[in-house]
Amino acid sequence: MQTTAAPEISDNRSPRPLPPNTATAGSTHSQWLPGDWLALSLVLAFAAALRLAFFNGFFGSDDVVYFGRSLAIAHGDWSTANYNGALRYGYNLPAGALIALFGIGPWAANAWPLLCSIAEIGVLFVLVQQYAGRRAAVFSALVLATFPLHVAVATRIHADSVVSLFLTLSFALLYFAERSGSRRLYFATGLAMGMVYWAKELAVLTLFAFLLYEPLYRRPDRRWLYVLAGGLTMLAAHLLLMQIVAGDPLHLIKTVTGQMQRSFISQGQGEDGVGYYFRYLLLDPKHTWLAPLLALGAIGTAVLHWRNPSSERRLERHAIWWLLSLLLVLTLTPVSLQPLRFAMKQSNYLTLFLAPLALLAGLLLARLRWGGTVLLAAVLLGGMALGALEQRAYRVFTANSRAAITFAAGHPDDWLLGSANNGNLATVATQLGQVPGLDLRFGYLLRPASERSPELGERMRTRPSGYVVFDRETLGWGMPSWRGKLQAPACWQPVDQLKPQDDDLSLALVQGSIDMAGRLSPALGARLQSALMSLLVPQSATVYRVEARDLWCGADAPPG
Repeated sequence: MQTTAAPEISDNRSPRPLPPNTATAGSTHSQWLPGDWLALSLVLAFAAALRLAFFNGFFGSDDVVYFGRSLAIAHGDWSTANYNGALRYGYNLPAGALIALFGIGPWAANAWPLLCSIAEIGVLFVLVQQYAGRRAAVFSALVLATFPLHVAVATRIHADSVVSLFLTLSFALLYFAERSGSRRLYFATGLAMGMVYWAKELAVLTLFAFLLYEPLYRRPDRRWLYVLAGGLTMLAAHLLLMQIVAGDPLHLIKTVTGQMQRSFISQGQGEDGVGYYFRYLLLDPKHTWLAPLLALGAIGTAVLHWRNPSSERRLERHAIWWLLSLLLVLTLTPVSLQPLRFAMKQSNYLTLFLAPLALLAGLLLARLRWGGTVLLAAVLLGGMALGALEQRAYRVFTANSRAAITFAAGHPDDWLLGSANNGNLATVATQLGQVPGLDLRFGYLLRPASERSPELGERMRTRPSGYVVFDRETLGWGMPSWRGKLQAPACWQPVDQLKPQDDDLSLALVQGSIDMAGRLSPALGARLQSALMSLLVPQSATVYRVEARDLWCGADAPPG
């Protein structure tokens, strides 16, 4: 039954129009002024500049799968795959279109997640401006723009930024739809929800949060059928695409459930603890800095003013439901009863909570006047500093792999073996056209010979001598039994020590901060240097000359 509550739409017949940019109990939204457009433009420009300054680029993990599939789409190759990353067409289709438009390169490859990250900030700004005014919109958007994790994932070739954008858009459109009663906005809400599934199928769990809305806030409304229609439209389009690409409309669902059953449920891999997200949000500030604590403060003040009918307070209550419902669903939803396992959790999934955290923090700071401005400065400076450390952790891990590619480019006729990260980034270098054919002669050291490509096997047969890149930073990645234990065999001949390729902005900022601390106090500078050493310089990487016929010097290869 359709609710009888009057929709919150402005009445042009009102004899006393409210002042511009004012949100009170009697207003529904603020009108846009030139100053709002200017503020939005400046915030987005700042966010874009910050993300480009802390550009991450390729990591050599799932991003290789995303890029490979996007590149194939750009070239008109629609062959199917049996890995979920290659089937996330909410990422791969737009990314492939941008590569086709702008050409193959690191910036074009990263354009889609970067655009989504910036767009999410814009969506939050518009939502808050409409119901709480410009000051709160600027504060909320700046908090979101400087979340260390939000900055980091914007230039990682992965679906996190894409999912976060469409999830935030879903909650924002729902709020606009509820305030206006527009059936088009309800339908658009459903389309945005559908894009969450298109971008990352496991994130569909987040949509269960919307089931809590009607019981908590109001009676059932027939207009919610338009949300359902929008979602089913996106689902039907996805099923049709899977039928065309894979010959099975349920191909993605079967692939994902199979992967979850094999690894997460049967083998017990992955994290599912109920305290996981709360620990990261409240006790470990490296990804989110002060915003979760400020959001707690906002929730506390909201409880004290729960019956306040103003637009700002209503938006605040919406943000509280948004945040808590997501936390509840992503923490406690069981995906297996025997054994009991809850939804899988990863630190990058924190991106799903950042928009409501920023909204609540921004509202609180905007009310504090000058005190809020001072706190905002602390949030921004701390967030940018932690963003630099996020980039350092990312870039220092791949510094030796980039150096290995340079070494391989200088030895065009030789085969090489290295870590999984070395080999994965060698594949990327081939796809980008930086070192043509490198993927055919760069293999994985700690992988059985049967798994190497036929081309590499032929090279090793016809050219018995080659090189091993013994990269201590990445050699044990994903394989704890090898980490720090594997030693170079005695028969390997050292020929070079790789110089890490690591000249990003964060290195200069971190080193500069240590130097400044050293000038103030040599002891403090020394302690900082020691604490941050792993983020300054990767472990060493040595290149050895080896013989294919006796790679392990008469011993068996290390067990997998």
